[in-house]
Amino acid sequence: TTLEHVAIMESESDFTVVITNALGNVIVNSDSIEQEMMDVIEHTDYKQMPNEGKVLEERWPEKKYIATDSPITINEEHQGHVFMFADTNNIRRIVDHLSDQFIVIGLITIILTIITVFILSRLITKPLVKMKEATEQLSKGRHKVELHTERRDELGELAASITKLSDDLERLKNERNEFLASISHELRTPLTYLKGYADIISRGDISGNERNEYIEIIREESEQLAILVKDLFELAKMDQNKFTINKEDVAFGKLIHTITERIRPALEEKNITFSVRCPNHITAHIDPERIQQVLLNILDNAKKHTSQGKRISLEVSQSKREIITMISDEGEGVPEEDLPYIFERLYRVEKSRSR
Repeated sequence: TTLEHVAIMESESDFTVVITNALGNVIVNSDSIEQEMMDVIEHTDYKQMPNEGKVLEERWPEKKYIATDSPITINEEHQGHVFMFADTNNIRRIVDHLSDQFIVIGLITIILTIITVFILSRLITKPLVKMKEATEQLSKGRHKVELHTERRDELGELAASITKLSDDLERLKNERNEFLASISHELRTPLTYLKGYADIISRGDISGNERNEYIEIIREESEQLAILVKDLFELAKMDQNKFTINKEDVAFGKLIHTITERIRPALEEKNITFSVRCPNHITAHIDPERIQQVLLNILDNAKKHTSQGKRISLEVSQSKREIITMISDEGEGVPEEDLPYIFERLYRVEKSRSR
């Protein structure tokens, strides 16, 4: 009765169930048995059948049914078999349906990939095209370019670098023009003196004393011109990395004394108090000519920016690793916006100052 009940229940499913005894004789079946099913049942080796069952036919593309066999064991005795057959047409329909879905999904994936690649390429190539145009402008001498990007990735950093390069080139161009204008002005002044006084000397209506005076002026202006040309040669050496520094052991206190004695008369002329503190025992391994040039430049700047009656101080101290020379004045100081540029060559806060 139980077996017949199982057969009736399975008759409503997509499977065909056949129950046999231990010898393979059919006891009950849920649907009619076709010849292919009988071939599977008759060719089954019941003695070699494992207790957990076995797939007897799985070649669904070639056969009409796939089949399994599950042995029936009662009280550890082999009593029969349950064969289940599934129509391979159902499997084909499922596989075909899945294949259609995979094709549709594949096409959608390809389309979405193309769209994504297109969008990403636009996002990447558009700033690259702008950067290319910016670099072309730089190569043509148009140094003022701006790349507006809020990106925080490598492209954003590259855009920021190109913008900074543009600003630096524009600033260098302006500084070069100002420098050339200053040099032209500085050279024009002594040359004008030389030509003017030479023309005066060439006239025959001047006295001997006047002639000697004008010759002295010409000599002084020639020396000034020679100094300017020497400075230009020094700048050229710096540009070519041929600027030489000849170091030697120098009594630093003696060097400071020489420098302060040179600048002191000019400071006294403006009624500026000048105090100097430098230990005599300090020895420095330096180029004395270059250090003197540096300190005289700084002291000259301090003099220019210090009003009468104010104070300038020079103080030297020595630590284990360095010698510190501090120059302080009571002038107006450097504007805060110009502080980042004070160590850049040729930079001037007051553009009107030529030298």
